[in-house]
Amino acid sequence: MDPLLRMAASPEDRLRAVTGFNLSLAATETAVKRLTENKIPVLAARISGDRIANEDRPDGMAALKFPGLARILPTNNDAAQALANFNGERGRRNLRTVLVYDKRPDGYNESLARAFSRIKEKGPAGPAAMSFESPSIDEAGSTGNQFTQTANNICDSEADTIYFAGRTLHLRIFALKLAQVGCENRHYTIVSGSDAASLRQAMTEKDWAQLRGDDGRAKVTVQYAAPAHPDAWTTELTAWTKNRMATHGNKPSAQDLPQYLTEPQAALDILRNQIKATQREGIVLGATPNLDDSRTMLVYDGLITIGKALHQAQRGAPETTAPTREDVGRQWSLLQSRHRVQATSGLICLTTGGNAYDKPAAIVELDPGRKGEGTLKFVGLGWPTGKPQPKNCVIPSTTP
Repeated sequence: MDPLLRMAASPEDRLRAVTGFNLSLAATETAVKRLTENKIPVLAARISGDRIANEDRPDGMAALKFPGLARILPTNNDAAQALANFNGERGRRNLRTVLVYDKRPDGYNESLARAFSRIKEKGPAGPAAMSFESPSIDEAGSTGNQFTQTANNICDSEADTIYFAGRTLHLRIFALKLAQVGCENRHYTIVSGSDAASLRQAMTEKDWAQLRGDDGRAKVTVQYAAPAHPDAWTTELTAWTKNRMATHGNKPSAQDLPQYLTEPQAALDILRNQIKATQREGIVLGATPNLDDSRTMLVYDGLITIGKALHQAQRGAPETTAPTREDVGRQWSLLQSRHRVQATSGLICLTTGGNAYDKPAAIVELDPGRKGEGTLKFVGLGWPTGKPQPKNCVIPSTTP
């Protein structure tokens, strides 16, 4: 952290903003707080925890706990609401749900558990929430034994959907334990947050087989609100076009297509072309970027967002004059409407508090399939407000 503070004060380095951050941990919160207290703007590309965010108020003002912070991901609360809205729209109104949450202090776990507990259920009441406690983000500890008992209790209930507020390592163990319990003819759906984007990489072929029954059908599938998915825009555009043709009888023109789908698709095309150009030029990347887990997309989106803020802050000034850090930080809340960021993960329109307004969640499912490795399937977009972003991403006078 000290090197960043020195670079910000240095006339040679002229550090004007910091981007990155991956996990919603206490250390991350401390780092963001220290940077913003020293008037260094922060663009968080992968933080989803509610605690590391400024509060937007209904009157359009904001409580700036972290002045100079901007985020391009929905908070866990928004992502959970997007999941609930998505499932409600698909007619899943008779679910019996149960919350399983990690008691270990962790910003991601805490905000996700709080968000899931606030979802208003439309179906019959399920069993009371069940807790477990892990030793750390990357240690299993006794969670396997705890999950055996939890799975048995769920089996004895009528719950079929489990909201899981925990990290990827523990999500994997829980899913496997739930499949081992062997409730007759039961299929479970585990719903979790953005950290689950790492789950597929952690699964082995043996794991996938364990999630299937003897008949080859899935006993457990995992659904989560991913930060992004490369199939989202083409899939949604195809569905939107078919629906429009069914209702209007003719194919819509390019101008009729919704911006909230076409502009992210164009951004994703640019990223893919840049990856191909890099490969043609023989530049070694270490590995071919995998867009499915959303990491490459979010890193790219973070860079173009911070680049736009720098460009806007620099506009009109001599090329040799660097904008101040305060000038860059002031740009966050202006990146909306005509200055929206056309990002691969969706349109980024920042509120007064620097939060992404109604940023869609890509709802994906890990399906074990009938043999071999399972698949990661995009199934739809979820919107925190229950509807897509408004035209030109003009933020309404009162935010939800």
